[in-house]
Parts: sequence; C-alpha cells; structure tokens
Amino acid sequence: MSYTVETLANDTFERLGVLGRKPHPSLIPRLITLVPSALRLLPIKIRERLGSAEAELYRKDFEVDLEDGAGSLATHTDLTSEPMIPSDIVKVTHPDCVTESNAEGKLRRVGSSSGLDLYRSLEYAYFAIEDNTLYTMKDNDRTTLGDTATVRAAFPPAIGSVKFSHEPMLLECMIELALPLTPNA
Repeated sequence: MSYTVETLANDTFERLGVLGRKPHPSLIPRLITLVPSALRLLPIKIRERLGSAEAELYRKDFEVDLEDGAGSLATHTDLTSEPMIPSDIVKVTHPDCVTESNAEGKLRRVGSSSGLDLYRSLEYAYFAIEDNTLYTMKDNDRTTLGDTATVRAAFPPAIGSVKFSHEPMLLECMIELALPLTPNA
C-alpha cells in the first residue's frame, strides 16, 4: 500500500487509539498538517536506524553558487518539491579543491562559520552551514572559493515515493509528532 496524506493521517489516528490515547476525530485535520514534517524527519530517521546506504534513496546533489566563499541555500531549501534538508548534508565538493589525495574535491565540515576563522590544516578545504548559508574555506581563506559547489543532502520525499519498507517508519514519525496533541487514556 502506498500512503496518501489522508490514509497516513487516518492510520496515525487509529494507531494513537491503539496506544491508549484518546484522539478526537477533530484531530485528523491537524494530523494532515503534520505530514510534511514527518516526511522531513523520515530521511534522518532512516540514516540513523538503517544506515547511510539506505538513506541514499532520499538524497540528491544540489548546485550552490558561491561568491567570496559563501552561498545561499535558500533556492534549494524553499523548493516546493524535494527541498534540501541542510541539517542532513552529507558531502560538499568543489572543483577547486581537487588534489591528488582528494580526487573528489571534498570539503570537511566544521561546526559553525566561526569555526572557519580558526587556523586549519592547508591539506583540506572546509565548510560550515549557518543561517541557511554555505560558508567555505580553502588555504585558510574564507573568500577563495567561487563558482559552484555541489552539496549532497537529504530531501523530504513526496508521500507517494516513500519506499514500501519505509512506510512503517513514516507512521512512527507521524506518531512521534502527534503524541503531544493527544491526551493519555
């Protein structure tokens, strides 16, 4: 069975009852509004539980234009279909970072853009995500990289494209989001 927004909301409603909650029928429209959030959680839960290989089903490459080492992710995070989930970026590459030891031109992640202000090994290039912006650094210079970086990141799938074996996990995501909305029995 492939879920629709309505069938997922109904299954969530029924499961809440089985779990001893007392959902009122008026909860169903609110459950429908939770579906986009559950779809956003799904790729992250899959990576955490099933591993990176399985999570690849919900990842793709996004091209980010850089100017003086920084580029906005807004054009990719604001998409109506398959928007980027910046918290689940798995790789950033740039052609100017290709070396003998780094054939992909992969950048290493640091925790925040202020982490790029610290002196780092010149052997690598680095990136950070903050405020929906990709910041980069190469050769301890935050303004060096321009042109286009490739960002591999998760995206929330369309409900009809969720793999059948992942549907129970999608239902779990919905229940996790809905539990605060329902009283205990």
